[in-house]
Amino acid sequence: MNQPIVIQNTTSTYKWKNIFQYVLTYCDRFNVTFPAGEFDVENPLMGGKYEFELLKDLAVKKAIEMDEGIVLSGKLTKDSAALFEQYMAPSYDGFKPVLWNFQLLKGHEPILEVSDFTVCFLYKSVPIEHFLEKENIDINSLDN
Repeated sequence: MNQPIVIQNTTSTYKWKNIFQYVLTYCDRFNVTFPAGEFDVENPLMGGKYEFELLKDLAVKKAIEMDEGIVLSGKLTKDSAALFEQYMAPSYDGFKPVLWNFQLLKGHEPILEVSDFTVCFLYKSVPIEHFLEKENIDINSLDN
């Protein structure tokens, strides 16, 4: 796997919306982490859990990075992509998004990982590099 571009704060990243939306259309799978148990509106780490659990054909496994956590995995369909778009939209305007920890993958290869709401690891690949070049986004300006 390539060294990722580390984006420390997606909410203040130049053309973050463009980057995220491109990756969302490029990828075909996802993993999203939530605390185990019943949905709790008071817990910010559960944002979107209820809606993601309603998606069809999900795999559920124990989270490695979180005690008492689960990872929901599935195909990136029109419905799941719409949830990612909805819950990440606040980050386009400088606000903390709803989702705190997830991966978008192409096959089994991670393309984009978000943790702690706004820290992003964007894995370099030819399609990603071509997209960034087309958008006039300097990789060095992202990797902070």
